[in-house]
Amino acid sequence: SSSSGSKSSTGGIISSTGCGSYYDVLEIQRTATQREIRAAYRAAALQWHPDKNVGNEKEAERRFIEISEAFSVLRDETARRQYDSSGTTGRGSSSVRRGSGFDFNQASELFKENFGETLWKHWSPGQEITGVLQRHGKRISVTIHPDGSSEEHEEDSAGGSYTYVKSGGSGGTSVSVSFS
Repeated sequence: SSSSGSKSSTGGIISSTGCGSYYDVLEIQRTATQREIRAAYRAAALQWHPDKNVGNEKEAERRFIEISEAFSVLRDETARRQYDSSGTTGRGSSSVRRGSGFDFNQASELFKENFGETLWKHWSPGQEITGVLQRHGKRISVTIHPDGSSEEHEEDSAGGSYTYVKSGGSGGTSVSVSFS
């Protein structure tokens, strides 16, 4: 059933999965900044990535897709304004409702854009990991903290592509570097 037009506790239109507004999905306020939106997405996506939820993959995949869909709309200022005002995403002709077409492949691509191909695979709760990845031609340093929160900053880029991963926890520290 369509949930377009229904308001949630944070005042947003209900998400396509019917589990509250996109703001509720990411557990943020409507006034959240882009930095807060990205931080909320990263923490939630790490928590609900199916590979990190062995034995609960089906629920994790559903939540992972929902989280990614919310982020994809809220990080785009135009889509966010349209979503806030009318309940549509500005993507295609459909309003926000169950079965909007956002799928696991799209969610996975968004995840890779934010965490690279390997950085997230090295992280587990209680461990801090830092890596460098390329995004839109820029070199980005990402740190995932033991609680799953993360931060990033842009580095000066000399061109080329490389991945650097440093992790530490109770088992010691490991470093892996690749160049291309």
